[in-house]
Amino acid sequence: MHYILDESVVVGTNVTIEPFAVVKGNTVLQDGCIVGSFSYIQDSVIGQNTVVKSSRIVSSKVGANCTVGPNAHLRDNTVVGEGCRIGNFVEIKNSTLGNGVKASHLAYIGDASVGKNTNIGCGVIFVNYDGKRKHKTTVGKNCFICCNTNLVAPLTVGITALLLVELR
Repeated sequence: MHYILDESVVVGTNVTIEPFAVVKGNTVLQDGCIVGSFSYIQDSVIGQNTVVKSSRIVSSKVGANCTVGPNAHLRDNTVVGEGCRIGNFVEIKNSTLGNGVKASHLAYIGDASVGKNTNIGCGVIFVNYDGKRKHKTTVGKNCFICCNTNLVAPLTVGITALLLVELR
């Protein structure tokens, strides 16, 4: 055994925990999930058949059939729906993502609600802090948020929106 697994962790059937992973606290690893090497999971629920690759997940819930990482960071009060893709260097905090959401790389999603089947492009930032207070962003379902877009809260983006930023 080359991983750390607290006695308090609930492990389903056919779960794989790779070497150098750390799983602590009130964590539930549901059936068939894979916790990859160098992952850190604490006080979280990882859904059935979800794969976590070299990522940090704390006080969060990830649905079934998702992939997380490598090098993603899910912070307090993050809820990820089923069939989602959270990729390289994506950080999520205090947010809810609907089923089928994709944030494949290099994005920050903070204090947000993102509707199902929405795509968050590379370099997208949910700007949630105005220097004094945090604000919420709501994105509807079936949206496409193009690369390098800053969503400055408070903000609501409608259903099936396409946000493009063109630099000339």
